[in-house]
Amino acid sequence: MAPLLYGITLGQVTKYFQTFKDDRLALKLMVIGAFLLDTFQQCLITHSMWFYLVARCNGNPEGFGFANWSYLGQILPSEVVFYMVQFFYITRIWILSKRKIAWLLFVPATMEIVFSTVYTWQFYAHPSFTDLDETAEEHQVLRGLLIAIVTCAIVTDMGIAISMSKLLHDASKHSLSRSRSLINTIIRYSIATGSLITVVMIIFLSCVLALPGTMVFVGLYFIMGKLYVNSMLAMLNGREALRVQLGSIQTI
Repeated sequence: MAPLLYGITLGQVTKYFQTFKDDRLALKLMVIGAFLLDTFQQCLITHSMWFYLVARCNGNPEGFGFANWSYLGQILPSEVVFYMVQFFYITRIWILSKRKIAWLLFVPATMEIVFSTVYTWQFYAHPSFTDLDETAEEHQVLRGLLIAIVTCAIVTDMGIAISMSKLLHDASKHSLSRSRSLINTIIRYSIATGSLITVVMIIFLSCVLALPGTMVFVGLYFIMGKLYVNSMLAMLNGREALRVQLGSIQTI
């Protein structure tokens, strides 16, 4: 699934730079940064899967019980992508709300990246998949950090979706019918993308809580960063369709 989503990312990035050549430099740099981080993570995922599934830990059976360097390394770029995309949406809310709501969303988003950094550091110190039983202190610390990361992400994503929808709904009350239809389209998109990411996060958290000591959640984690990147790119590329709907070349 991760390579498939990465392929979609490639298509979306290509479309973005072909269509929106006049976008601000800061926005282009953010897209490039998110794409490079996603590419870096995909390379690390590919190496990790090769190491475990093809190379069979280079013939060392004990290697299956430990996280290799590429598995550990893919955590941080993925978390940075989460924060970048969330920051992108929060800044939009900052503009629409005149800074009233955005401050509240920055708190869980910032806590998420802090917990992620600590989690990566702790996992580097204790990279075992099998040696840590559920009562071990190291296991409890890692599990607690993982739960904190996902909880912060869920709170942030739900806050973004709800805030964006409310702000746009309030704006539609004072708009013409043509603009109101466009705003309703944006609201539906905000709810759809926010709900999808939130549902995946909730499933991920459920796996962590219901299946302790297993690595079932890893498959979901590999795709979450790509869902974030594609969410942002889809919104940026969707401006072209919205422009057509408006019948003008105004930028949203």
